[in-house]
Amino acid sequence: LFPAVVRPEPRPPTNRLALGRYLASRGAYRVGAVLLEEARLFGGDRRVIAQHLAPMYARLGDYKALATLPASPLSAAERARAEWLTENPVSLTGPDSVIVPFAPGTGSMLGQIALIIGDDTVQATIDPAITGLVLDESLGRRHAVRSFQPRDAAPSRSTVAVAREVRFGGIDGLTLSAVPAMLEPLGAAGRARIGVDVLERLAPTFSVGTGQIVLRKNGRRPTAPADASRLPILVTPAGVAVVRGGVDPVTSDEGRALVGQRWRLDVRHLEIVAER
Repeated sequence: LFPAVVRPEPRPPTNRLALGRYLASRGAYRVGAVLLEEARLFGGDRRVIAQHLAPMYARLGDYKALATLPASPLSAAERARAEWLTENPVSLTGPDSVIVPFAPGTGSMLGQIALIIGDDTVQATIDPAITGLVLDESLGRRHAVRSFQPRDAAPSRSTVAVAREVRFGGIDGLTLSAVPAMLEPLGAAGRARIGVDVLERLAPTFSVGTGQIVLRKNGRRPTAPADASRLPILVTPAGVAVVRGGVDPVTSDEGRALVGQRWRLDVRHLEIVAER
């Protein structure tokens, strides 16, 4: 028999960690999370793995796993929120689809849409670099927003929160419950930012020319036109990027040129469908 020192490691955790991170960056969050869990089981660094697992669980809405994550990077308030979300799962009600007015953005922002949170209508900038919602701190006093602030916590510019309900498209629109949020001083109650992760479950189609977004309750993709282009994507900390001879964020000049005037984000199938 060969000495043990020359035998290859049968289940190297680093391989699973790398592959899991890559697959999650392609939008395959569940498969990526499973590989990272296996990496931890096979002796990988629990703190490093937890840093990468936490956003995957959040993207999946698996708050039970997030609340019980070993070596968790979450703060006490974030853990309390994950526990609350475990007992108050996300729900989505309303019509099969809704068309929401959309003001296309420039620079690093995708655009702006209106959200209804309780009795407040806010203008939310679509910011690919954040997850969940960022709401003005004044909304923390509304019943529609639940805050998680430990009594002994040091003063901070941000407060961990949940928007109990977020409605897209007016009174008859789609209503998404239990949306993770942060409260920050934005200068006015009517301002907000929304991450692409909130919209991606709704298979959004962005129409720059008509100034509209189509959101779909079941998240299923409609039949694409025959001449549509299917563009592989990466989900990075800075947002969604298109992979086509390079890696270009959808908010870059190159990314905007690739996706065109009408495009659908289809994370389930790891692609953007650009309609011509």
